[in-house]
Amino acid sequence: MASMDIVTNEVKQGVYMVDAAGGSFQHILESIRNVALQIEQVSKATQGMAGNSENVLQAIAAVSGISEDAAASIQQVAASTEEQLASMQEAAASSAVLGQMAEELQETVGRFKV
Repeated sequence: MASMDIVTNEVKQGVYMVDAAGGSFQHILESIRNVALQIEQVSKATQGMAGNSENVLQAIAAVSGISEDAAASIQQVAASTEEQLASMQEAAASSAVLGQMAEELQETVGRFKV
């Protein structure tokens, strides 16, 4: 009977160890599931960030295009302003010449008065 008790105790210890190992494996499995869930969440967050990065790049490209258009428009306005300035300077010079001619004409007409 003593050998039976020894075998029974060994079997009980084996069952206890198997139960403990099963609990450990269950804990490992839960940890693996948690890690897999965290990896999935990180993956989704990374995909979201990649999508946001694409949106930011598109916005930057749009702003760059608008800036280029604005710069071209500013250059056109500057060129038009220069042309208008040149025209105004010509008109002012013509007015000065016309004023001088008017004075000369007045002097000439004044000579013929009796």
